Amino acid sequence: MGGEKPKTILTDQDVAMAKAISIVMPETFHGLCTWHIRQNALRHVNHLYQTSSQFCLDFEACIDLHEEEGKFLNAWNSLLVEHNVPEDSWLHTIFPLKEKWAWAYVRKTFTAGMRSTQLSESFNADLKNDLKSDLHLVQFFTHFKRAVDGKRNNESEAEYDSKHKPPKFKTTKSRMLVQAGNVYTPRIFEEFQAEYEEYQDTCIRDLKGGLYAVTNYDNPKERIVMGNPVEQYVYCDCRKFETHGILCSHALKVLDVMNIKLIPEHYILKRWTRDARLGKKKKRCNGMVRIAQDDGGEARENVCGEEVREDRQGTTATAVDRCR
Repeated sequence: MGGEKPKTILTDQDVAMAKAISIVMPETFHGLCTWHIRQNALRHVNHLYQTSSQFCLDFEACIDLHEEEGKFLNAWNSLLVEHNVPEDSWLHTIFPLKEKWAWAYVRKTFTAGMRSTQLSESFNADLKNDLKSDLHLVQFFTHFKRAVDGKRNNESEAEYDSKHKPPKFKTTKSRMLVQAGNVYTPRIFEEFQAEYEEYQDTCIRDLKGGLYAVTNYDNPKERIVMGNPVEQYVYCDCRKFETHGILCSHALKVLDVMNIKLIPEHYILKRWTRDARLGKKKKRCNGMVRIAQDDGGEARENVCGEEVREDRQGTTATAVDRCR
């Protein structure tokens, strides 16, 4: 990982792993897989699920819905009281770890939108399809290599599609959508385009002082957004960018109100771009990603349709007058 420690690691409730992460990577956020928490709940407090269907709704709300710590704590206490949870229940053992699984706390850190260990679980499932206990060592590595090669092949195909297939626009093209299509990988562009479509159905109220209240058509909850047109800064209390790494529909609405028609460069995470693996210095012109090359010039069109070129040393980028 380029010598850098991950921002977030998700695991099950393995005690040894938790201790190792805290020692080796103390600055990394250690979250608990919510899928495993749900499975453990079914195993340890299944009688509560059987007694009342409301318990499932209340428990799910504590995991995923409550955004504020105070509301989460009130909801948790209500769950314990209303469902007559005894003091020796498994629920009391999971509560001290709430900062690792409850959305009220997890939303404070970057997780790339992940709440479970589904990627590793998927790989484990693929291995189990090929591996058997009676295989000798050579057979084991043969099957293991087949599983790994399959994953790498899928990754290579996705990389090729990212480089060579044009983005699929679901709505009328705009400068921002074209920019996002050129910069983001297909999957991230699809997520961004969904937010872009949603922002067109939002309503906004100017609260003055750089504050705005934004609501979506299908969700009456108001989101408070701060915006600064000079610094091209925007912050939404839904924390979509802080947790997922892409701007939310509320932030996009405020950018539009501030007459900012392109995604500000500081809101484009390198990890989500088509050129994330290159690890080379990027240069942009009106949202166009430029990759500095050491062995020759390179040209590509930017979002305004003009050509951008770098010199053969890869140290400067020039464009026709309309892009300057």
